[in-house]
Amino acid sequence: MLNAYNGKTDIVFWFFSENEISYDYRDARQQRNIVIEQFAGQGWRTAELLEKVQQADLSYFDKFCQIRMPSWTKGRVALVGAAGYCASPAAGMGASLAMSGAAAVAEALATHDGDFEAAFQAYNHTLRPFIGEIQANALTMLSDYFVPKTEEAIRIRNIQGIPF
Repeated sequence: MLNAYNGKTDIVFWFFSENEISYDYRDARQQRNIVIEQFAGQGWRTAELLEKVQQADLSYFDKFCQIRMPSWTKGRVALVGAAGYCASPAAGMGASLAMSGAAAVAEALATHDGDFEAAFQAYNHTLRPFIGEIQANALTMLSDYFVPKTEEAIRIRNIQGIPF
């Protein structure tokens, strides 16, 4: 994907791997080499773009993942947002989930008159269906729109457009 704005163009390469790829998150050269290996020989402008990747001073390399915890609370601590239930960048809901989680904790504490144990039980119970739905939608977005697995799926995605 090429994303141009303010006279600058970002280059984004996304790919799917059936197996976990081991890499050193501190080794930018190794990460660039992984991208180059995955996309070598793909045609279009790929060689030109991979050359730019090789020369890049700044890059971001990570996997799409989700945090799924059986409980977002322990003792007097409650996790909200990405710390408790990161849906992944594919959800596009990071700030919204953090705000929803914080509001849910505050509402539960108010409803239970400061009884944090009862409030945290309510928080874990009432917000979970919403978070589960967002996490499921993120996986669909990832597989159907961001990283389709077949040429046909890519064609369908490109015809339909990304729905956000």
